[in-house]
Amino acid sequence: MQYREIEPPDERVTEIVRYAFDAQSGPFDPDEFDPEDAPEAVGGQRGLFDGDDLRVVCAHYWFDVDVRGSPTSAPGLTMVASPPEHRRGGNVRQLLEHSLAEYRERGDPLSLLWPFSTPFYGQYGWATTNRYAVHDVDAGSLSFATETDAADAVQFERVTADDWAALDAVDDATWTQTLAIDRGEDFWRHRVFESWGTDPYAAVGYRDGDPVAYLTYTVEDGDDGRRLSVSYFGAVDHDALLAVLSFCHAHDSQVETVRLKTPVDWPLAYVVDDPGAVESDLRTGPMGRVVDAVDALEAVPVEPGVDTDVVLDVADPLAAWHEDPVRLSLGDGTATAERAPGAVPDVELGVGALTQVLLGTRTATDLARTRDLTGRDDADPPEGVLGALDAAYPETDACMLQFF
Repeated sequence: MQYREIEPPDERVTEIVRYAFDAQSGPFDPDEFDPEDAPEAVGGQRGLFDGDDLRVVCAHYWFDVDVRGSPTSAPGLTMVASPPEHRRGGNVRQLLEHSLAEYRERGDPLSLLWPFSTPFYGQYGWATTNRYAVHDVDAGSLSFATETDAADAVQFERVTADDWAALDAVDDATWTQTLAIDRGEDFWRHRVFESWGTDPYAAVGYRDGDPVAYLTYTVEDGDDGRRLSVSYFGAVDHDALLAVLSFCHAHDSQVETVRLKTPVDWPLAYVVDDPGAVESDLRTGPMGRVVDAVDALEAVPVEPGVDTDVVLDVADPLAAWHEDPVRLSLGDGTATAERAPGAVPDVELGVGALTQVLLGTRTATDLARTRDLTGRDDADPPEGVLGALDAAYPETDACMLQFF
């Protein structure tokens, strides 16, 4: 088997991906394939080949995310697909191994993906990074926002992909938590303004000439009537948020409900006049994975005031470079790491659990409570080690909302 780059657009990739994610549309017709109609490729496409036979495909998005206040390269793995005749033969596993090796060679500390199945990718070392909330609110109940001076101060304009920088500026000011994504122009153009399904509308709100709010959205038919579904939005302050809600309210003659995706602790129910008008659903978000523990431990910032050494035994179902323990040295607000063959580990944990510690999804104590982090040979971890890891890597507000 050979792992290699695929130059898009490639008819074989389109056929495999369509069968995997849109089989209900019927068989792929190569006579109808037009390279001009293929979605613009963002990042890189890869495949696992047996000779000229393409067994499995994927795509890598090259972007940075915020990790504890520091931009960190964390490629997005997506579009993993294989035809049914090549499934359950270990091809996806090999593709993931090669992908991690490529990330490691590039120096990427982390990898992210949106799973079709959390257990499927969990078996390969990815772990959930966050949950998120989906809120459905009656459009008419947003009238309170329209009645505010804040809404009057913001004027919305319909925009196109050429205006991506205005959305990007608002987005950067709005979402500052761990896993906030730095999209870049290509991503805005081809993964926000364009869609595999219906391209969204987009609007930017200006106050005194400055962009302070934005939203991208579609209008959908649902079981309970028509819905305005906000794909992404941003607001630099509370007044700008009221303007976003007012913009949504302006559609109350067209839609019954408005849908928003937000972090779990985003207080929509406390903003609206009638909290009972909001129906909220918690959902499992993306998954993350440390590529190489040495690189990741040195890339992720630590809290000051911790001075200790910890030897970690990192269990990894894919990467052979985690066979040896890793020594983590904390001091002066920095972390250094090195492989430590033969060292006696202080704690044992899986690569997914380590990912959650670094991102702040769960603390070391949280993991120890569920036995996802233990001492040597499944003993209880030393209290001093837990305290040091908790102090160096406290819980964060990690949340990624961008689907890819």
